[in-house]
Amino acid sequence: MKTRDLILIAFYAALFVVLDVFAIFPSMPQGGSLDVAVIVLVIASYHLGVKKAFLTALVSIVIKLLFLHPTLLASDNVFYVILQVLLDYVFAYTVYAFCSLIPVQVIRYKRTLYLIDGLGLIILAGTFLLVSQSEQTNIFWSLVILGIFLIISGIVYQLTFSKGQSIALWGIVLATFIRFMFHNLSGWLFYISYYQGNEFWGVILYNASYMIPNLVFSLVIGTILWTYLHRFFKKTAV
Repeated sequence: MKTRDLILIAFYAALFVVLDVFAIFPSMPQGGSLDVAVIVLVIASYHLGVKKAFLTALVSIVIKLLFLHPTLLASDNVFYVILQVLLDYVFAYTVYAFCSLIPVQVIRYKRTLYLIDGLGLIILAGTFLLVSQSEQTNIFWSLVILGIFLIISGIVYQLTFSKGQSIALWGIVLATFIRFMFHNLSGWLFYISYYQGNEFWGVILYNASYMIPNLVFSLVIGTILWTYLHRFFKKTAV
């Protein structure tokens, strides 16, 4: 790896930590909030590529855990700590390194965005129809969230539609959804005792309350930054 690569990785990791420390938003009782710093990992993916962005994410998370959440690593239950750290931090954040695997799509017609919203509504309505006719509601939950994510994505891309086009960063949508899944899995394994009633849906709704705002923020800021930086990335591709 070249010295230039190491400098860029260190730069993005440092920027991640700075935003994580100073861009503080109110946190939920069991953790989770608007996470401004993840946009750094998204940009690193498009700038550096998957492998170097993955290393950037790992370095960022190690620093985050060692200096910002040292008590998390102090538990006597080693297995508990390792699994929780993997799900809520390592897997949840490194997934953003893979954003650039999905090509950026240029949407030139607003009716395409209406179709995206329509698809989300169809998935959402169809899922609730199936749920109402079956007691096995758990198998349909992923479609509900997928529908919501599609609707939100379509709305955001409509709002960012200018000069006859919009930039669709579907990698962000997928990465955010996968991160959401990792947090859900962690919630079902470690935090189920905090929820009354239907624990399964309680975990999902809790995590959705902060992951949906994260999706909107990442899409809006990511679209704006990509508009101004993609030419620079092409010229300085690592």
